Amino acid sequence: DCTEVLYGDDSEKVAPVLYELAELKEATNQSEALALFGKCLDIQKRKLGQTHPEVANTLQKMGSIHASKENFHKAYDCFAGAVDIQQIIFSESDPRLAETYHMLGSAARKGGDPERALPFLLEAFAIRDENGYQRQICDTLQEIGHVHRQLKDPTAAISCYTESIKILSEAYGDKDERLGDMYLSLGHAKRDNELTTEAVKSYVKALNIQKDAHASGHPKLAAPLRSLG
Repeated sequence: DCTEVLYGDDSEKVAPVLYELAELKEATNQSEALALFGKCLDIQKRKLGQTHPEVANTLQKMGSIHASKENFHKAYDCFAGAVDIQQIIFSESDPRLAETYHMLGSAARKGGDPERALPFLLEAFAIRDENGYQRQICDTLQEIGHVHRQLKDPTAAISCYTESIKILSEAYGDKDERLGDMYLSLGHAKRDNELTTEAVKSYVKALNIQKDAHASGHPKLAAPLRSLG
């Protein structure tokens, strides 16, 4: 409010303050944070231009909040707007573009449109693979695996999950907690492919990793236990 009094509510100097306030509100009041980001975005577009990097950053923030609220269609629209800008201002191999491609593809998949999701995730994978970011490569491979499961192609999903597990194990060891989720996904894909015995082995690995990482009764133990049941 003080900034608006000093500079007027349409000044470009107000936008950074609104952005910071919105970030502070994210953890406690996402609806208020979205409103602040939205006001910030309006000012940025008018004062900085439709394709300014700060416009892309704000759209990305809004997309992340919508995704966390499971408003995946709204998240998709925000990430798509951010990508349109980033394709202009960044090189084709920029890691920031890969991050937004990943989020865009994830929002499309979770919104029920795996066909739309796949090209964006493949773009994200190509950039991350070129830059050698192993953790991010694994994240995107897992998301591509989820897409293939939705597309009723468990064989392709198994390939993605298996490669992701291989990369993650080599980089961080075979007890890394993230492997628990990946073995769980692998088990689901093997079950889809009627490889029941192999699916059980994957679920057991997922359970053992989560047991090593968490105390008895932790929510992370529930999914592999349900799958084995």
